[in-house]
Amino acid sequence: TLSHDVEGLRLEILDDGCGFDVSSASQGARSLGLTSMHERVASLNGKVRISSISGVGTRITAVLPVAIN
Repeated sequence: TLSHDVEGLRLEILDDGCGFDVSSASQGARSLGLTSMHERVASLNGKVRISSISGVGTRITAVLPVAIN
């Protein structure tokens, strides 16, 4: 979903896949995709949060500080 709230522009991606351990995936060479997401959002002064539960799925939320009139 893409929405706008008091924090700014919010992009949220959800899946009901197998999930993964975010801490483990964020370490080493396996983390290039996650690192890239964090770096791209940070370059726009935003924040990204990734949460995942094994057997349940993953949620990625990115918030960019954007004022919409």
